Amino acid sequence: MLKFPMIALASGLFMTVADAVPNYDIDASCRASTRAADGTGERMAACKRDETTARDQLAGVWTLAKASTRETCVGAQSQGAKSYVALVTCMQIAEGNLPWKK
Repeated sequence: MLKFPMIALASGLFMTVADAVPNYDIDASCRASTRAADGTGERMAACKRDETTARDQLAGVWTLAKASTRETCVGAQSQGAKSYVALVTCMQIAEGNLPWKK
């Protein structure tokens, strides 16, 4: 009898996490990408602006996207520095019909 409530509770916790835009370390992502491109301070600042804009876009559509899309796109970033820009790209491919802000 105890197993059913535990499963229900655990699945509820999972959905709560999936209902929020993930929290990525923008600095780490931008350091990794600008280092690969022999980046300068200007490139780092531009990267941070792009990542912040992408996170803002995600905040506007996150709960409108299918849970399966969110899980797939977040899961695709399991290696290395995570990027909001890459997450937006994945979600736009999967669900381009969402009201994306430019």
